[in-house]
Amino acid sequence: MIIQKFGGTSMGSAASILEQVCPIIQRNHSEASELAVVVSAMSGVTTLLLEAARRAASERKIEHDILDTIREKHLAVIRSQKIAASQRAAFETTLDKELKQLSNLLSAIGIIEDLPVRSQDAIIAVGEVLSAHLLVAALNSLGISADYVDTTRLVPSSLRYESDEYWDKIETIFRERMLEAPSGRIQVLPGYFGDTARGIIQSVGRGYSDYSASLLGSALKASEVQIWTDVDGVLSANPKIVPEAFILERISYDEMAELSHFGAKVLHPFSVRPAVASKIPIRILNTFNPECRGTLIEVGDCSSTRPFKSIAYKRDITVVRISTPQMLMSHGFLEQLGEILAQHHVSIDLIATSEVSISFTMDDGTKYSAPLSEDLGRLGEVSVSSAQAIVCLVGTEIEECNDLLQRTFSALHQSQIRVNMISFGDMKINLSLLVNDAECESAVKALHAEFF
Repeated sequence: MIIQKFGGTSMGSAASILEQVCPIIQRNHSEASELAVVVSAMSGVTTLLLEAARRAASERKIEHDILDTIREKHLAVIRSQKIAASQRAAFETTLDKELKQLSNLLSAIGIIEDLPVRSQDAIIAVGEVLSAHLLVAALNSLGISADYVDTTRLVPSSLRYESDEYWDKIETIFRERMLEAPSGRIQVLPGYFGDTARGIIQSVGRGYSDYSASLLGSALKASEVQIWTDVDGVLSANPKIVPEAFILERISYDEMAELSHFGAKVLHPFSVRPAVASKIPIRILNTFNPECRGTLIEVGDCSSTRPFKSIAYKRDITVVRISTPQMLMSHGFLEQLGEILAQHHVSIDLIATSEVSISFTMDDGTKYSAPLSEDLGRLGEVSVSSAQAIVCLVGTEIEECNDLLQRTFSALHQSQIRVNMISFGDMKINLSLLVNDAECESAVKALHAEFF
């Protein structure tokens, strides 16, 4: 069993679906005994759906122009001459039905002037549902037997996302649902998989189709999960910043988790956990360059002769520093800080302490609010610095590279880049450096040139 996931760019047009996605699926289906496909919404559709939901709740307006845009975007694909007339008619019926239900839901949201998380989930699910039906129509028109599998209500909202039973329960639900599907045919699933207690965007975030594919792979004990996107694989750096960046052939799950967290966009961070639990490899591949072997993410040692694997970064970072003599030889200070951050739902990346001060970074400066400042002020004098960036060197080789710090600081010094904070991550596979945001790209270029 192979699981393939195609993202929004891959599903973005008639040409990409019919000339890229379908041939890839057909080739893999002929090579594998079983194949299941997970799809994201067409490029831009989820954003349109979220905007329609926002306007309905805040302005009590049903933006029919947005719904018309979504309709025309899908019709532009289905009207291709390669789509059989029967498949076109069936899809248009589904399209009209889904958009009618969506319009009714938006009207209800406008009446109550509120957007409950379950309603938002139902709205964004429409994008994946339409995309899956669209792919089924295309595959069947090309003589490739495919069925739509409805997963939009697989996970009951009563199943708490944070509970210990969550993973096992979802795996069981996916497995039972797939056992109902006829064998020998390609099963196409929407990336959305059901309600979560806090809503899919809040619980998982954008890019949840990657996570769905990983969950499905774990449930079915797949031999491989393939993430088809618009890049050739995991690279040594962002090629928009470093044109000479190269593809990594192999990388471990621990390394991929670090890269995903610190800005690498090729794989959603949540996708790692189900695959690791079942020891299933994930391969990153390019829909528009299918001959490229991509990057294999797997369990175990993936060390190379280089000092580390890749350079990632996160921008728009805020640094908070708390200074107080109360920390000197005291106990429980970090516990108090942790309680405050938890109350305000603040997640931190880097933290550094001294005897009388503590500094930590926050993902998004907009989260630093007056109530948070007031609560932190009870611990000591607070100072805040925005416009920072975290530059991250990731790789299991870091622990064995004795001159890593010397070369890192030398390269940055030559480029006149100041390091404001430094941290070694878990298992010493992550060296994180805090620099001024304006110098982020220069830092990435300097470090890539020094080490690669």
